[in-house]
Amino acid sequence: MSATLKRAGSLHKAGIETVRDIYTGRQIPTQTILEDGSRNPLAAQREHVRSSSELYQRESLQMSYDNQNLAAIINNPENLQGYTTAERNNRKSDYTPEEMEVYDKNKHWEKANKRAEEYVKAKEAEGAERLKKEG
Repeated sequence: MSATLKRAGSLHKAGIETVRDIYTGRQIPTQTILEDGSRNPLAAQREHVRSSSELYQRESLQMSYDNQNLAAIINNPENLQGYTTAERNNRKSDYTPEEMEVYDKNKHWEKANKRAEEYVKAKEAEGAERLKKEG
């Protein structure tokens, strides 16, 4: 995942002050720890559009891929598309799209979710085809 998308704290240390929120388009800070030592709820975090736990629970992916390959699917840029605020990321947590808060389902999320879901469905089909060939 770090090779795909750097942590916000690493970006901040490298002098990058803000990144674009994939859902709002706004610039959000990369400073994860505030001056008083508390965590910054508005800081950028890497965003899995479809949560790791949701994808790990999909039987079609579990049966088709080992843990290393499944992690690669979860952390692929089609699912790990960018950054959002820690506040939103924590609120979304491990929820499925059906369980998410309505206000987190904006048009930008819908576009990102469609892209992620198309990628995951293609990987499910690819895995099913491979299993079928293997018997």
